[in-house]
Amino acid sequence: MTAATAPNMFSFADGIWIPASLTTFAWPDCAPVAVALGGAGVTVRNEDDLVAAGKAIANRDRPLLIDLKLDPDNMPELAK
Repeated sequence: MTAATAPNMFSFADGIWIPASLTTFAWPDCAPVAVALGGAGVTVRNEDDLVAAGKAIANRDRPLLIDLKLDPDNMPELAK
Protein backbone atom coordinates (compact mmCIF):
# COMPACT_ATOMS: atom_id res chain seq x y z
CA MET A 1 0.00 0.00 0.00
CA THR A 2 1.37 3.43 -0.85
CA ALA A 3 0.76 6.79 0.83
CA ALA A 4 -1.56 7.73 -2.04
CA THR A 5 -3.90 4.82 -1.24
CA ALA A 6 -3.58 4.95 2.54
CA PRO A 7 -6.53 4.91 4.90
CA ASN A 8 -7.20 8.18 6.72
CA MET A 9 -4.95 7.49 9.66
CA PHE A 10 -1.92 5.46 8.60
CA SER A 11 -0.21 3.92 5.62
CA PHE A 12 1.85 0.75 5.62
CA ALA A 13 4.82 1.17 3.31
CA ASP A 14 7.96 -0.96 3.39
CA GLY A 15 6.91 -2.42 6.74
CA ILE A 16 6.78 1.00 8.45
CA TRP A 17 3.66 2.84 9.69
CA ILE A 18 3.55 6.32 8.17
CA PRO A 19 1.22 9.04 9.56
CA ALA A 20 -1.43 10.14 7.08
CA SER A 21 -0.16 13.72 7.40
CA LEU A 22 2.67 12.60 5.12
CA THR A 23 0.34 11.61 2.30
CA THR A 24 0.68 13.60 -0.89
CA PHE A 25 -2.91 14.83 -1.24
CA ALA A 26 -5.61 16.43 0.89
CA TRP A 27 -8.54 14.25 1.91
CA PRO A 28 -11.76 15.38 0.23
CA ASP A 29 -14.83 16.64 2.05
CA CYS A 30 -17.35 13.89 1.32
CA ALA A 31 -20.47 15.58 2.79
CA PRO A 32 -21.03 17.87 -0.25
CA VAL A 33 -20.75 14.82 -2.51
CA ALA A 34 -23.52 13.10 -0.55
CA VAL A 35 -25.70 16.21 -0.95
CA ALA A 36 -24.95 16.37 -4.68
CA LEU A 37 -26.11 12.76 -5.00
CA GLY A 38 -29.43 13.48 -3.30
CA GLY A 39 -28.58 12.51 0.24
CA ALA A 40 -27.64 14.59 3.24
CA GLY A 41 -24.12 15.20 4.48
CA VAL A 42 -22.46 16.66 7.54
CA THR A 43 -18.75 17.23 8.10
CA VAL A 44 -17.57 17.01 11.72
CA ARG A 45 -14.34 18.83 12.60
CA ASN A 46 -15.12 20.00 16.15
CA GLU A 47 -17.62 19.64 19.00
CA ASP A 48 -20.06 22.17 17.50
CA ASP A 49 -20.11 20.16 14.28
CA LEU A 50 -20.77 17.04 16.35
CA VAL A 51 -23.90 18.68 17.80
CA ALA A 52 -25.02 19.51 14.25
CA ALA A 53 -24.43 15.88 13.25
CA GLY A 54 -26.63 14.72 16.13
CA LYS A 55 -29.41 17.03 14.92
CA ALA A 56 -28.97 15.75 11.36
CA ILE A 57 -29.33 12.16 12.62
CA ALA A 58 -32.49 13.03 14.56
CA ASN A 59 -34.07 14.86 11.61
CA ARG A 60 -32.90 12.71 8.69
CA ASP A 61 -35.33 12.06 5.88
CA ARG A 62 -32.90 10.52 3.40
CA PRO A 63 -29.54 8.74 3.50
CA LEU A 64 -27.07 10.64 5.68
CA LEU A 65 -23.29 10.63 5.39
CA ILE A 66 -21.26 11.90 8.34
CA ASP A 67 -17.72 12.79 7.31
CA LEU A 68 -15.73 12.66 10.55
CA LYS A 69 -12.38 14.43 10.33
CA LEU A 70 -9.90 13.19 12.94
CA ASP A 71 -6.53 14.71 13.72
CA PRO A 72 -4.19 11.75 14.24
CA ASP A 73 -1.86 14.01 16.24
CA ASN A 74 -4.63 15.00 18.66
CA MET A 75 -6.50 11.81 19.55
CA PRO A 76 -8.05 11.25 22.99
CA GLU A 77 -6.91 8.29 25.02
CA LEU A 78 -9.15 5.25 24.75
CA ALA A 79 -11.09 4.31 27.86
CA LYS A 80 -9.64 1.34 29.69
